[in-house]
Formats: sequence, structure tokens, C-alpha cells
Amino acid sequence: MTTLSPEARAFLDRMGWGMAKPSPVAGDASARNYTRLHLTDDYSAVLMQTPKSEIKSQAAFRDVAAYLRGLGLSAPTVFGEDADAGFLLVEDFGDQTYSAILDQGLTHEVEIYRTAHDLLAVLARTGAMGGLPILAAAELARLTAVTFEELPEDHALKSEQAAFQNDLQGLSTWILRGVPVTVLRDFHAGNLIWLPDRTGLQRAGVIDFQDALCGPKGYDLVSLIDDARRDLSLELRTTLIRDHAHILNISEDDMILRTSLLSLQRNFRILGLFRRLARTGKTGYLRHMPRVAAHILRALDHPTLAPLATTARAICAHYLQSNADHAPRGAMIMAAGFGTRMGALTKTTPKPLLRVAGRALIDHALDVARAGHAAPCVINTHYHANQMRHHLRKDEVILSEEQPEILESGGGIRHALRYFSDTAIFTLNSDNVWTGPNPFATLSAAWRPTEMDALMLLIPRDKATGRQGDGDLGLDASGRILFDDPQKPYVFTGAQILKTAPIAAMDIPKFGLRMLWETLAREGRLFGVIHQGGWADVGHPEGITSAEELLATEKVALT
Repeated sequence: MTTLSPEARAFLDRMGWGMAKPSPVAGDASARNYTRLHLTDDYSAVLMQTPKSEIKSQAAFRDVAAYLRGLGLSAPTVFGEDADAGFLLVEDFGDQTYSAILDQGLTHEVEIYRTAHDLLAVLARTGAMGGLPILAAAELARLTAVTFEELPEDHALKSEQAAFQNDLQGLSTWILRGVPVTVLRDFHAGNLIWLPDRTGLQRAGVIDFQDALCGPKGYDLVSLIDDARRDLSLELRTTLIRDHAHILNISEDDMILRTSLLSLQRNFRILGLFRRLARTGKTGYLRHMPRVAAHILRALDHPTLAPLATTARAICAHYLQSNADHAPRGAMIMAAGFGTRMGALTKTTPKPLLRVAGRALIDHALDVARAGHAAPCVINTHYHANQMRHHLRKDEVILSEEQPEILESGGGIRHALRYFSDTAIFTLNSDNVWTGPNPFATLSAAWRPTEMDALMLLIPRDKATGRQGDGDLGLDASGRILFDDPQKPYVFTGAQILKTAPIAAMDIPKFGLRMLWETLAREGRLFGVIHQGGWADVGHPEGITSAEELLATEKVALT
């Protein structure tokens, strides 16, 4: 039950909303508090309560909202205000954020993202609202300080701050020259609300713009397409960059450079902000770190940003590793299966020894484990176990042979638990290949053992090379696995972190992991994180060719 303070009640009485029934609304990273007020079943408003330390942001919200509505855009109407007490009563746009819409599969991302882009086009063509703080090159550079400040006191990278910020300021002065625009700053899927009863670009409702600035064109586009909290299809991202170049009347190459620089600056700052929020107890932000780092690394692919690359890459590596200090060390590679989908190819050869790009599948899996510094590394065997033993004879691995019968995925892990001393382990299927960030690094960065019993590495279905059939599962807004999601937008990549206790508690020798996963999902202890690179399923003959094509065209950076 939501309880309002006497001061809030008095304010609502003055506004004619004293009889409204309160209910909570999800907050953000700020100290502001939000309450939904139901005057009738179909008429509600939102009470914003701003602490005195942030009271200036309340006036900014009111003024920017009026400015946006004056442009014909959907920003909440302000019904009433008590500036001294920090109360603002505003129009309720509801809960259908872009994130919620996409999680529910209620509409296609192209429609809603294009509508958001149409809104940005209006801002780009209008010029900047008067009276806003200016986000110039020097301020863009200064804002990255938090990421250096969150490093340990004696960390060597702290000494790189001045040079990094000077280089960033210099590049920003050159690349971002031109007439500034109104920058809403946090223009992402969680702050955009879909209003289907409205028409045109008014269907995109905006909130959380009290920190608006006068800044460079393209900043809000980057907030939208390089979202820290969710992935956008590469095709749509490319289309929106191209369309925005047309709106700004610049070349596509210039737009790519502009978005690369802004994405680097914004996401570099977010790394430090998320770490700072985690120190205050908001640890949920840490699960987004791998995606934020991936945005930075993609931006650094642009050669013009080379002066920033060494420091930025080292910072990303530090943050991901420090996130992973509590992660497992041991790994189990699943390699005991019969490979029946491979047909004649596995009649006399175990599937892990089939060759992809000139190397056995098991060796690709070992690359992941070695780069992730897994120790011990255990491999289970059964089918043609002698061939597996011969192939791995020079590798520093432990073989867990399952005889006389195969124990399935869960039983195989349970059988091998005697080799592990940690409370959690990595597991990795041997019939997949990866490109991009090391799967173990991504899992480690997102692992929160107090909340999780298992963390699965996922990839969007449309990015799953060689995948046959539909996806496997969905995710809710907190990152929990949903097996009953009708859209099933994600595929399990075969990599995960798994606590050993639930496995050890199983009192049967032979069982599949799905049984355990479903139990953990019901208990709210099964989570997922998205792989930011490429992935291929090599569980069927056609998968070999598609995996080789993936490895030939994409960078392999498993370190």
C-alpha cells in the first residue's frame, strides 16, 4: 500500500485530488519519487516529488514540457505545482514504455522507433530552446570524469584522465561543430511511452527531460539507438543513422563519425555512473555493463577515434573484470552427446571433433574457456570417448567420462561436481561458436549471486546464425527468464553460470537441465544476459557452413 506524507496530501487537497487513490510508479536513477493517483478508474495523474537538493529540476521539467507541447509533441501537461515543497502534479501517460511494448511483443520496433526519430527530427529542425545549460565540447569531456573517479585510488589509469579528456574535447570541437539543438539527454526506450490513441509523432510520449541541455545534434539519437538497457536491431540502427544524416543535411560518413563520438562519450560516462549507483545499493545497473562496454568498443572501430582507443579499451576491461571478481573460476564443457542431428557425419566421429574453419569444435570451446581463465576446465565424454581422450591428451583439462550410459546435461554436471570447489561454475556447450566479447566475461560482469542461481547467455533470435526453428525464451524487465513468453525472442547460446547447490540437490543421476531451469524460473532465480557478438549453432550439418561464414566475416575477440 502506498502512503503519502501529510504535506503531499495537503497539496493534493488544494489541487482537487485529495480523494485519489495512490499506487507506486517505477522510479529512475534519481532521488525523485513518483506516485500514480487514481481519481476514477479511467482518470489518473502522476505526483512527482523532488527533494530540495534537486529542486531546480522541477522548474526545468515544467518549462521543457511546455516547450515540447508548443512544438506539437507529447509531453505531460502540468496540472499543479508547489515549488517550495517539490510537488508537481502531471498528466499520466501510463505504463506502456517502449521497453514494455517491445517486451510484450505488442508492436514492431520499426514503427515505434521511427516515430521517436520523427520527434527528434522536429527538435533538429527547430533549434535549441532558450535558457538551457550548454553542452559544449569542454563539458562533454568533463562529464567523463566520473568513470575515472570510480577507479581504485591507486589505479594506473587514473593518470590518463587529463590526456583522455583533452583528446575528447579536441575531437568534439571539430566533429560536433554546428548549430546546437535541444537535447533531452535520456531519450531511450525506458523514457518513451507509446500512446496509440494519438496520431503521428504524438504517439511517442516523452518523460524524464528535466536535465535537458542545449547541445550537439545527434546526441539524443545515440541515446535511442545505443541504449544501455536494451538492444536494437543492427538494420534499424543503420537506417536511423542514415535518415538522421538526411535530416541534418550531412553525409552518412559524417553522421557515422558523429554518432561514434557521441556514443563513446555517453557510454564511457555511463560506465562510471552505473558503478557509482551500484555502490549506493542499486546493483541492478551492473547487469547492463557488458552492453555499455560493447557500445564503446563498437564506437572505437572508427579510425578517427584512435587517440581515445587505448585508454577507453583499458577502462572497459577494468570495469568488466572488477564486475567479475565474484564470478566463478571453474568451467564444464558439455561434449558427451551423440550428435544425432549431424547424421552420417557423427557415425564414427564424436560431434565435438567435427571441424569448423579448420579446427575441431571442442577446440573452439576451449578457446573461450582459456581466454576466460577457467580453472579447472572439465569436459564430459561418452560417445567415442577414446577419440576425445586422444584429441585432448595434451590439453590441461579434466575428463569426466559417463559410462555405461550418458547422464544428460544436468546429470553430467552433477557427476562432475567433485572436480569443483566453487559454489558456481561456468558451463559451455561444445557445438557452438562465438565471435565478439568472451562469453565468460559477459556472464561474469552480469553475475549477481545474491539474486541468481543461474545466468544464461542469450542472443536475439534474428542474430542466431544457423538456428533452425523458433527462439527458446523471453526476458522480463528485470532480466529474469520467461519460458512462457509467446514471442520467444531469444536463443540460449549454450553458455551459462550455474550454482552447484541446486544441481547437487537433485536426487536422480540422469536428468536434463530444463527441469532445473523451470524450477529456478518459478522461484525467480533464473536470469539471462545478452551476448553482444556473433554466435552460430553447429548442431546440424548446415550449421558448419554458416559458422565458417560467420568466423570469416566477423572479428573474433575472445579475450
